[in-house]
Amino acid sequence: QSAIDQLQAIGERAARQAAGSETAFNLAWNEALDVINICLNAELVARGALLREESRGSHFRSDFPLPRLECLKRIRLQKVSSGIYFSYIPVNFPRLAPPELEPATANAPSRT
Repeated sequence: QSAIDQLQAIGERAARQAAGSETAFNLAWNEALDVINICLNAELVARGALLREESRGSHFRSDFPLPRLECLKRIRLQKVSSGIYFSYIPVNFPRLAPPELEPATANAPSRT
């Protein structure tokens, strides 16, 4: 949450920067737009990390150190006029599912 707050402050500061009235070949204006867009993308990544209440792959949370099957979903975030909209999308595994989704095969015969 701290990162989100800081990114929003930086983005707001960049939006207030005076960059001149010309937009063609105006490096200050282009850089201000870049900073605003980079901050928005970083904020969406941080919000997605907050919504994912598990640790999986390279995403690690000390308050949720283990993967959780109910969190195995994609998170879609979108900037809309009223704020940030998010939704969860199920993950399809057409070729190879993670081990926790495989049916238990404890009593299956060995393939040696």
